[in-house]
Amino acid sequence: MNIKQLQELQLGDVAAESDPALVEYFVNTIEYNKVVTDQADLILGIKGSGKSAIYVILQKKRKTIPELKNTIFIPSTQDEAETIELIAEKYMNDVAPKDFEILWYYIISRAIYLKLGEPPFIDLEPVTELRLKFPFERYWNEPVLRTEHKVTYMKYIREANDVLGGCEHRVWFLMDKLDKFFEKAQDRTKRIELLSSLIRVYINVREYQNTRLKIFLRTDLFKQLSNITDKDKLSRQISLKWDQDKLLELLVSRLIKLNPSVVTENGTTESQFLDVFEDVMGESEKKGYTKNWLYNHLKDGNDVITPRDLLWLVGFAKDEQNASSLKQKITDGIKISGRAIKKSFYDKFSEHKFNSYLTNEFPLLNPVFSRFKNGGSKYSKPEMITYLGSEEVLSDLLETGFMRFIPSTMKRSLNNEDTYEISEMYWGALGIKRRYQPTS
Repeated sequence: MNIKQLQELQLGDVAAESDPALVEYFVNTIEYNKVVTDQADLILGIKGSGKSAIYVILQKKRKTIPELKNTIFIPSTQDEAETIELIAEKYMNDVAPKDFEILWYYIISRAIYLKLGEPPFIDLEPVTELRLKFPFERYWNEPVLRTEHKVTYMKYIREANDVLGGCEHRVWFLMDKLDKFFEKAQDRTKRIELLSSLIRVYINVREYQNTRLKIFLRTDLFKQLSNITDKDKLSRQISLKWDQDKLLELLVSRLIKLNPSVVTENGTTESQFLDVFEDVMGESEKKGYTKNWLYNHLKDGNDVITPRDLLWLVGFAKDEQNASSLKQKITDGIKISGRAIKKSFYDKFSEHKFNSYLTNEFPLLNPVFSRFKNGGSKYSKPEMITYLGSEEVLSDLLETGFMRFIPSTMKRSLNNEDTYEISEMYWGALGIKRRYQPTS
């Protein structure tokens, strides 16, 4: 690349809902295909793992996907309708936890009812009969949260499912950005019960073939479920995971589409990657191959890697390489170097990841994260529990991916003891060094 091409290098928007070109370089995955073929209803993943990308692509490509013929979507975030978030803001904190299930049945039945009042359903005789049987307009603007109305909502969903089957159509209620929805509940206990009640409702309606709930949910929220007695009925779930090949394909597909003057269209994925990046991280292979380094260092403590993190890091590395090239007055034959990637990883990326993910998504743990500033990367289990005060806090840290567990049988453990190591992606933000730090 020359310096102008480097400066103008495009990666697309890291937020799927804001990326107008997403359809052009979306990468099909096993998990996406399971959603399309109706093998999964619960789509789980950490922030940035691609939940919203699937949510957006389903809507944009519905008419071109044979498996989705006669499938109508009800997006939970559509601008033209009263969204889940608005309903939540209006009612959630005034509703007793015992009535949360009724609220969910209201939201779901109301959405289906309104959708059946639009083409292609509005002129169908069975749909007209159903509307006459359930004249919801009497209280549609305000949820009626009495037990007898819960029965009515449930009955409506069941009969709507039958009517849709007779019309050879089906409706999918797509529920994304639920973390924003649950933030409307003012206390943690209420948020957990709100989520749990949604999953209980899902369990009750999951057998309906023509009125599906497709729930896109952060993994950490899903693991907070309580009072779910039928967890064996949650088998239609998938967790979004990215292997190295798929992640490389995602990056290269964006580079090709958005930077045709830089990346050759004909070639292998790896050769196209090397149009932009140096092959190795230093002067020799001993420093590691760039694509392997990226994949291994972007794993969090749970060995989870997200497309969003890769795009952020590459964006920061591009800027760092530009600054370095300008300083050295290099104007041509430029590739993003291992040095630029490393510097960006430990500086800007680490700071960004720590602030946008850990401190933003897990605010109650911020005082705990701060304890590790300017410390070491590894701690033995007894030290860690003494340091944190309880195994519960330790469990919370592991859940976030802030650190990983290293069993005593592994060479990387400390003195053959169970060990905890802070994920390298957070070292820069906290000033952590690669060393054992006894707690004192």
